[in-house]
Amino acid sequence: MVLELLRQVVVTACLAVMLWTNLAGGGRVDGDREPEMYSAFPTAFSPAPFTFAIWGPIFLGCVALTVYQALPTMRHDARFQTLGWYVAGAYLLTALTAFTPIGTSNVVITGLLVMLSLAYRESLRAEPHTVAFTWCVRLPLAIFLAWCTVATILNACQFAVSQGRPVGPASAAVLIGIASVIGIAVVIASKEVAFGIVLVWAFWGIVAARPEASSIVLAAMVGSLVLLAAMTYAWWGGPGSSPMWGGRTEPDAVADRGA
Repeated sequence: MVLELLRQVVVTACLAVMLWTNLAGGGRVDGDREPEMYSAFPTAFSPAPFTFAIWGPIFLGCVALTVYQALPTMRHDARFQTLGWYVAGAYLLTALTAFTPIGTSNVVITGLLVMLSLAYRESLRAEPHTVAFTWCVRLPLAIFLAWCTVATILNACQFAVSQGRPVGPASAAVLIGIASVIGIAVVIASKEVAFGIVLVWAFWGIVAARPEASSIVLAAMVGSLVLLAAMTYAWWGGPGSSPMWGGRTEPDAVADRGA
């Protein structure tokens, strides 16, 4: 009982630290104190400023998740026994990005990507998948994880530029392709449409920053189309969550319906 209460308190405290450092403190997980980082290490993969409005839904989702897990009825809920600690770790690493320079931030953001991936996997394994759990836990984690995927690539590009290796439109187009492949795998495996939507948002933010780069525009168009196809399949025609994410398979769902 004490450990479960401690988990609720720690997650809430870590959220407060994350919000303070990234809102009041001015840090950013996707670029480490804008706009100085972009002006110092410009890359063709850097999205237009409006793209970072995604942090609004991310922070709101984190608040919803934290409040939900802190409810008295959730204290002994087995779904949060492991997931909650991963979330706390993700919050702390997000806060840490406000204080880390380029290079060190690559390690921190990679760690954040791992934490969010583990937390999201746990959310897919959790049973039961109620409406409240889906909207307050699984959806916020999917949005956060999708943006962190883009942020990890962006941060790596900034590090490359800091080492004298420019990231031009051709490289950015290839990276958009890689992100698209990751997105397709996650969307189909987890049936999480929100993950794909966030990636498409990021792609067109990159296009908006460099509309004259035909290779980036083409990569964004192709990536968006294949992600749209994956999202359509996941939403309408796909089987249950893939075992690779620890989710339920179609036989599991059939068995439940027959029970």
